[in-house]
Amino acid sequence: MNFPWTSRFRTNRSLLAAAPFAAVLLIFGVIRLARSAPKIPTAQVQRKEFVEYAELRGTVKALQSITISAPASAGDLQILNILGSGTKVKKGDVIVEFDATTLKQNLAQDQSALKSAEAEIQQAKVAANMKEEQDQTDIMKARFDRGDRTHGNTKTGNPVAHRRSKSKTRP
Repeated sequence: MNFPWTSRFRTNRSLLAAAPFAAVLLIFGVIRLARSAPKIPTAQVQRKEFVEYAELRGTVKALQSITISAPASAGDLQILNILGSGTKVKKGDVIVEFDATTLKQNLAQDQSALKSAEAEIQQAKVAANMKEEQDQTDIMKARFDRGDRTHGNTKTGNPVAHRRSKSKTRP
């Protein structure tokens, strides 16, 4: 049985089922249009130098680390200035500055001792030169004395003069 009103009812029924979906879509569209789109910051494109940096937190470990220590013979050292831990350094940078007062005093004492030793060396050289000259004089005198005895005159080396001097002194 086919009644004309049943076919119309079916069309109305499908329209009724689609109506809530259409209403939801309509409400969603109105809300969407009512809300303005979020503003996205934009800029004019230009050719410039691009600088990028990142600020990060973390720990950094050195690839190479060197332990520096003062020699044991340096004595008591007092630190005047020291770089902080983790400070970046390069070749030639001063890492630690020690109080040099004690070292300067020791240096002055050592320099004074050096000058004294050099003066003693100089005096010893002068004494050795004087001793050598005295020895040379003694050798020359001994040769001279020995030579005069063989010739007979101790003063002039002339035997005749020596005999004359002896004859004058004799009565």
